[in-house]
Amino acid sequence: MNIGAEKTMTTPWHKAVAQVQHYVLRINLPDGYGTGFQIARCQIDKSPVVLVATAAHVVQDAYEQQDVIVLHHYGSQTDLKLSPHERDIRLFPDRDVALIAFRDGSLPFPPDPLPLASPHSVIPPGVEIGWCGFPNMQDTRLCF
Repeated sequence: MNIGAEKTMTTPWHKAVAQVQHYVLRINLPDGYGTGFQIARCQIDKSPVVLVATAAHVVQDAYEQQDVIVLHHYGSQTDLKLSPHERDIRLFPDRDVALIAFRDGSLPFPPDPLPLASPHSVIPPGVEIGWCGFPNMQDTRLCF
């Protein structure tokens, strides 16, 4: 048996990080921070908006207390301060997911969002995956 003989075309990790960083946000909150990713652009009430996905536990307190949040776009090092009336947060706590919607054009995201995997797709065991974000070990630099 020749383990690892199967060849796959993959993007090297450093190139994947260079591409993904333009979609990554550090979400600064009064009591901490978390990671968010731009996942879509759409129209809400005839207004162009950006949708950012994050974990519900990251923004739940800011949502409930109507706190200001600051989105730090890592690719451009640009900050966007959002008061409660400048954003819409939708929580899905049973899945620990939240969506943040705000006016498109406020941050310099690439024109097309990253493609998302189908909700029905399954990553087989043994496939390498990566994660970019802002864990507690390094709060100002994007970690992989």
